[in-house]
Amino acid sequence: MLISTGFNKQPALARDGDSSFWRVDTRTPAHELEPSVAADGVNCRFEDGRVWPRLGVSQQPWGQLGTNLIPPGAKLEPSSNWPDYTLQGLVKGRRYTLTWTALPQTGSNGGHLVAFSGNYDAGAPNWSLDNPVQVSQYNSDGTGQRVVTFTSTGNALTLANTDDESLTTGPVAATLTDATPFNVCGYIEFDDPTTDFDNVIVLTDDWRDQSGEDGGRGRAWRVVSGNPSAR
Repeated sequence: MLISTGFNKQPALARDGDSSFWRVDTRTPAHELEPSVAADGVNCRFEDGRVWPRLGVSQQPWGQLGTNLIPPGAKLEPSSNWPDYTLQGLVKGRRYTLTWTALPQTGSNGGHLVAFSGNYDAGAPNWSLDNPVQVSQYNSDGTGQRVVTFTSTGNALTLANTDDESLTTGPVAATLTDATPFNVCGYIEFDDPTTDFDNVIVLTDDWRDQSGEDGGRGRAWRVVSGNPSAR
């Protein structure tokens, strides 16, 4: 875009340039380039004469929602200690993130929510776990660990309100998600023929261990951008 002087001596715009771009040539001097050839480019792709950013993959915290492993309707129930709930089916050595979603009820002991990791044992004297290891404590005054990521020491996790047994039991005020990291192994662009939107298919080495899955390793994710396709 050049500035020129019009008939009325006022500055005017003289349009000059390429109507499209198809490739980059960094070796030839810019003033000697053929039409539709760019002198330089960073993170660019050329499609149908238009320049678009080259797609990449990055793992963002806001995109790692995870699946709550605590089933809907789970409740703390009276036990030999305090009202508690034991979730089975965890994997020893895997990392999980526990988030308490409400303050504990307050009783004579002040109100505490605790979590213990270990192997499930219905006959164990404490928390239905064999050799329980405490991984979290959240207090009624808001102190303690509301969010904690831990390594499971067994196949179960017990959540409890360590206060009076007379406290009313209720829903488990917590979420538990798998925090085991996974790696991006590859990706490819995919133009949705139905919506004509740009999509990206991302392949990771995540385990297929959710309900109804085959237990193998490797997962394909479809990332929907909502942007019209360049084609």
